[in-house]
Amino acid sequence: EGLSHSGDQYSEAIDCLKVRYNRPRLIHRAHVRTIIDAPPLKDGSGKELRRLHDVLQQHLRALTSMKTEPDPSFITSIIELKLDPTTLFEWQKHSRECVDDVPHYRDILEFIDLRAQASESISTTPKKHAFPPPKKHTSSGKVASFVASDPDSSRSRCVLCTSISERHPLYACPKFKSFSHEVKLSTLKRNNLCLNCFGSGHFVKQCKSAHRCRKCQRPHHTLLHMESQGSGSTSPPLSLPASDPQPAQVVSNTAVKLKSSALLMTCRVIIYAPDGSSMEARALLDNGSTSSFVSEHLVQTLKLPRSRHSVRVSGIAGSLTSSPDRAISKFQLSSIHSDARRLDITAIILPKVTCEFPAFPVPLNPSWTHLSELPLADPAFGEPGRIDLLLGVEVFVDVLCHTLGLEWNTATDCFHLTVTNQPLPQTMTKRSLVS
Repeated sequence: EGLSHSGDQYSEAIDCLKVRYNRPRLIHRAHVRTIIDAPPLKDGSGKELRRLHDVLQQHLRALTSMKTEPDPSFITSIIELKLDPTTLFEWQKHSRECVDDVPHYRDILEFIDLRAQASESISTTPKKHAFPPPKKHTSSGKVASFVASDPDSSRSRCVLCTSISERHPLYACPKFKSFSHEVKLSTLKRNNLCLNCFGSGHFVKQCKSAHRCRKCQRPHHTLLHMESQGSGSTSPPLSLPASDPQPAQVVSNTAVKLKSSALLMTCRVIIYAPDGSSMEARALLDNGSTSSFVSEHLVQTLKLPRSRHSVRVSGIAGSLTSSPDRAISKFQLSSIHSDARRLDITAIILPKVTCEFPAFPVPLNPSWTHLSELPLADPAFGEPGRIDLLLGVEVFVDVLCHTLGLEWNTATDCFHLTVTNQPLPQTMTKRSLVS
């Protein structure tokens, strides 16, 4: 700052940088501290070996370039203290020729690098009986599809209890809660389970659950909490009831695909907030969904009230989200053509309901003259636009019956069609309209 961007200021700029940052003592201390504080190996996996090797190599190379290379035998001893028992045992066998002398740290770094390469080559080798990869579609079309479900039959099975009568989640398993901290960790790793939500298919870094440890708020389950080493004790596992309320059952299927001539049922509606404010939104009527969904954008725009409920949203093929907790919002809506009838809606809040629909413009066919005088529910049905609402089967049936003039008669257990402003044909009686 303060120097002009010209060549004659270059030397002065370099001098300013040297005065500010050229502090060999602090730089040397920082490299040494990073080497000493490098986290030790837990299980000697290829990923851990690669991480340890790269960290040590980087900072030892920096110390060598500063011409302050530390004592090699001292560095070797530090690295040995960071190895897990299995890797240390293999290193002792590998360096058995140096019984009397401490090997140079370059030897142990080379050993760690070779083990990391071997582990990486094994993990990337395809299995012989693996299924062939799915064929790639030449079409560049996108497909947006989601499923929301959590029936009681989909409760997470405990990996320790195989009996059907012992159907409970892992965090409620008495056997798991009685394990020591080390055994719990090994159980989770052996079954490829997340350390935060105990779910499968992802690790802690990819966990999307909003839940954290109730004691330290760190990304691990409360059952895995340990007090600081200074206290010298581990915290007792948090006792969770075995009869935790399970998520409510919600099943929803919606798919939108490019290069398709089919149009799903969309409509324009007016959303009413409890404070009296309103907003026009675009909804998708879906008779394949047992619940309704609303976008976070619409909820925040209207400042709709929300509450937390246990509803697990899953994707195609039953890939469940890590957390069953979902926000629910309640509001009213009506048609854009008339607000005489309002529907009470309870919807699950999602960051995004689905992609824009239709995916590409669908022009109105000039031959569709029968649509020219109709008040369409979605006048711009052929123009791509954002979907703010997905209305499930209950709303779908309610809207459809109201549109067709159908009313449910509890006495006859059937729908009745009411014809208004039109005389009945002589050949048609009211009894014949009962369906």
